[in-house]
Amino acid sequence: MKENPIKLLDEEAVKGLSSTAATWFPKDFDVDKFVIDCRKKVPLETLRDDLGIYLKILKSAMIELINKDYADFVNLSTNLVGMDKAISNLTVPLGQLREEVLSVRTAMHGAMVAVEEKMKQKKEIQQKKRIANITTTLQYSLEGSFLEGLEQEDVAMLRQCLRTYALIDKIHDAENLFRQHIVKPYMEEVISESFLRSCNQGLEGMFAKVLEFVPTHCSTLRKITCPSSGFQEIAGALETALVTGLNTTTNDGLWKLQAFSTLWSGLERCWHDDVYVPALVHRFWKLTLQQLSRHTLWLDQLYEEEMEHRSQILASKPSRNTLTSSYSTSQLSSLGAGDSGSSQSPVPRSSSPQPQHHQEAVTTKQPITIGQIVFLLCDSCSLQAKLSVMYEQTVHPKILAAGLQNDAVLKECLQESMLSLEEHLPKFCAIITDEIQMQCSAFIRQVSDIPRLYRRTNREAPSKPSGYLSGMLRPLQSFCEEYSKTLEPKHHSHILNVIFSSLIDQFSEVTSEVLTSVKRMEESLKRLKKVRGSERSSSNQGLSDDDKIRQQIILDIEELGKKVEHLVLIPAPFQASPNFRVWLKRLKQK
Repeated sequence: MKENPIKLLDEEAVKGLSSTAATWFPKDFDVDKFVIDCRKKVPLETLRDDLGIYLKILKSAMIELINKDYADFVNLSTNLVGMDKAISNLTVPLGQLREEVLSVRTAMHGAMVAVEEKMKQKKEIQQKKRIANITTTLQYSLEGSFLEGLEQEDVAMLRQCLRTYALIDKIHDAENLFRQHIVKPYMEEVISESFLRSCNQGLEGMFAKVLEFVPTHCSTLRKITCPSSGFQEIAGALETALVTGLNTTTNDGLWKLQAFSTLWSGLERCWHDDVYVPALVHRFWKLTLQQLSRHTLWLDQLYEEEMEHRSQILASKPSRNTLTSSYSTSQLSSLGAGDSGSSQSPVPRSSSPQPQHHQEAVTTKQPITIGQIVFLLCDSCSLQAKLSVMYEQTVHPKILAAGLQNDAVLKECLQESMLSLEEHLPKFCAIITDEIQMQCSAFIRQVSDIPRLYRRTNREAPSKPSGYLSGMLRPLQSFCEEYSKTLEPKHHSHILNVIFSSLIDQFSEVTSEVLTSVKRMEESLKRLKKVRGSERSSSNQGLSDDDKIRQQIILDIEELGKKVEHLVLIPAPFQASPNFRVWLKRLKQK
C-alpha cells in the first residue's frame, strides 16, 4: 500500500522543529489553544520561525507530489480516447449473450416443470398402488366379515360392513358377493333336475322353494337396508289415526283428539336423535311438510263430508220447521253429554283419495258434534304454537349443523303449512255457530204467540219477560259453560259475536213483523169502533191489548240485552247490529 508522501514529510519535518509541533496533527486542533500553550514554552518569535519553516516544507512536498502524478493524469486522458467505440462493440455480443441466457433459463424452467409433473404422476401412481393394496386388503376383510355376518345373522356386523362398502363406493361388490355365495348355491340346488325329480309337486314345488329364499335368506338384510321402513311406520301411524281422527285421546294430556296426538308424535320422531340422520336432512324436512299437508287435506275432506252429510239431512226433512225442531230436541242434550262420549264411538274420517274398498270403510255415519269441533280448534292452536317452538329449538340447529345456510326459505315453507292449517279453522267455527243458531232460533218463533196471550183476554199488563227467552239462550249458555275454558279467546269471542249478531237480527225481524201485524190490527179496530160509535171507544179504561203486546215485547227485548251482556260480560255483539238500540228506543216511544 502506497503511503501519503505529505504525511511522511510532515512527520520528518516536525522532528527538527519545537516539541510543540506534535500537537498540530490531532483532529480536534484548536489554533487559540495551540498559541496559548506554545507561548508558555517558547517565545512567539521562535514559534513564528518554526511555522514559516513548516510552511515551506509543505509547499515543497506539494509541488513534488504534483510533478510525480502529472504523467499519470496525462496518460489517463490519452487512454480514454476510443473507449466509446469499444463499449459500442461490446453491446451486441452482450445482448446475444443475454438472449442465450434467457433461453437457457426458459428451457431450464420448462424442464423443471416437466420433472415436477413427472414426480407428481409418479407419486399418484404410488398412491394408487397403495390405495389398491389397501382396498384389496379391506375388501378381503369385508368379504369375510360380510359372509360371517350373513351366516350368524349378526345385524351389527352386517350394518358395519354395508356402511363400509357404501363409504368406499363398492356397493356392487357386496351385491356380487351375496349373489355368488348365497343366491347362486341356493338356486343351483333348487333349480336342478335332481330336485325336480325328488319334489312331488313338480315345477310348482320348485317355484315355491325359490320363493322361500327371500324370507329365509334375505330377512336380515331387508331389516337393515329397507329405506322406507321408518317412513311407513310414521306415515302408517298417521293414516291409521286419521281414519278415526275425531276420537279423543285417553293417555295424552297435551292433545284432545287422536289425529293431532299422532301427528305431533310423528313430527317429533322425525327429528329425534335416535332417528334423525344428518345426511338425510332434506328427506326428514320433506316428511315433516308431508305430514302437515296430509293433516290439512284431512281437515278439508272432513269439512266436505260434514257439509255433504248435513245437506242430505236437510234434503230428507219435509220442512224447515221440522228440521229445526229435530235439531233443537236432539242437540240440546248433546251439548252436555253427547260430546264427551265421542271417544267411545269412533267416527271414521278420511282426507285424501283412498282405494275404493278403504273408502267404503270410512263412510261418515253421523255428524260431527260441537265438542269434537271445539277440540279440533283447541288442538290446531296448540299445534301451531308447538311447531314454532320445535323449529327454533330442534329443527333449526340441526339444519345449520347439516350445512344448509338458506334456512329462511325453510321457515317460510313451515309458515305456509301452518297458515294453510289455520285457514280451515273458520269453516269449522261456522259449523258451531250454525248449529247453536239453529237450536236458539227454534224459540224465536214463539214471539208470534204473544198477541194471542193478550188479544181479547183481559189479562193484566205484563211485568216480567216471557219464558221462551231462557230456552232461547240455554244452548248458548251451555256452550259457554262447557267450552269457554277450552277454546282459545279469539275463537270463543268470534263464535259468540257471530251467534249474538245473528240472533239479534232474527229477533228484531220477528218482533218487527209482530208489531207491524199488531199495528194493522189496531188500526182496523179503530176504524171499526169509529163506525159503531164513539161511546164504545170511551168505555175502555187502562192499557189496550195492543199496548200490552208492545209492552211485553219491550220487556223481552230488554231482558235479551241483559242476558247477552251478562253472558259475554261486554256488549260487543250489539255492535254487529247497530239498529238494535235505536229500534228499542223508538219502540218505547210508541
